Amino acid sequence: MKVLTWNINHRVKEDPHQMAKGLLSLEPDIIVLTEYRPGVSHTSRESRRFFMEDLKLVGFSDPTISQGSKDENLVFIIAKTHLIEGEIKAPVLTVTTRMGKTQETTSLPSNVLHVKAPEWGFDILGIRIPDYGKQDRLRRASWDWLLEISSKIKNDPFVILGDFNADRDPSKSPAYYGNCIEKLVTDGWQHAQPKTGSNFVTINGGWEKQLDHIFLSRHFTYHSAEYISENDGYVFAGKQPGAMSDHAVLVVDADLEKNGV
Repeated sequence: MKVLTWNINHRVKEDPHQMAKGLLSLEPDIIVLTEYRPGVSHTSRESRRFFMEDLKLVGFSDPTISQGSKDENLVFIIAKTHLIEGEIKAPVLTVTTRMGKTQETTSLPSNVLHVKAPEWGFDILGIRIPDYGKQDRLRRASWDWLLEISSKIKNDPFVILGDFNADRDPSKSPAYYGNCIEKLVTDGWQHAQPKTGSNFVTINGGWEKQLDHIFLSRHFTYHSAEYISENDGYVFAGKQPGAMSDHAVLVVDADLEKNGV
């Protein structure tokens, strides 16, 4: 089973056929897209239709998309099996700004999507940890929620994946966020981390950070993990003008242990 996650930077609208065919060239069974926006990613019904139809032609079911306003980033999940939306919902967070004001934000709920794959026997939690620069308290509060919920579900067959806005390398991520990734691993989650490479392209075109991650419960065995910036002529991320996003794709090859653990 190939599991894929990609931060698309709102760009499905630019060339839906190209993006769909690029994804299909990686032969995934599950696709989780972050930074998906209904009003931007699919500006027209036509671009949305083309993108969906290209995926459905090779056996993907109808997608499930998180709920939120047109100004919020959403999570898009599609698979080669029927998906049912799950019960895990992220809360509206109340954070205190640097000026000492209390502020409610709906960014986390729209960036979290729980689905069940009953025919395959496991659940998927797609997520993008919100990161809006100066609102660091929002990112911290989002991580606190994720660590709490991940501890509750770790004994069930689960995949948690997406853009975590944190690098495990302490030299590339504030200690708090690198430590959060370590806490997931210490709590029993398998971090399907590529041995080499990075997946985020900075403004100046340099490869710097591993921000997209896939965590598997102990019920899985994973065989490989890779950040892919280009495949079969499709450029997912990089210095080239035609790059489809500023994030490379993360692909993990894994198996669910049918006999349990």
